[in-house]
Amino acid sequence: MSFHEWQKQYHEKEIINLKKELIIDDFEIIEKLEIEIKDKIYTEYEFEHLKLELYKYYKGGDMNKEEMKAAKKLINGVTRKKYNELLNKIEEIEKKYEEIFSRIEF
Repeated sequence: MSFHEWQKQYHEKEIINLKKELIIDDFEIIEKLEIEIKDKIYTEYEFEHLKLELYKYYKGGDMNKEEMKAAKKLINGVTRKKYNELLNKIEEIEKKYEEIFSRIEF
């Protein structure tokens, strides 16, 4: 597979149906964080974008002081516990689809 073909699949092949992976509370948290959520099956690119938007709020013991300062504060009543639960689900979805992602080679 050429790089062009790989890139096309990465951006256009719809793989992840978040409606089957997340619950209503999860979608509400995403919306409260003012992250755009699309009513569609996600491509690998779109899923990675969603994940990166969520990681902007991440705070953990593995971070240095500068990283902690750069992390966004949770907003609109989202608790750290609920955020971490959602992030864990997103990471589990990523693991679940990892095999499919790895098949897209160039």
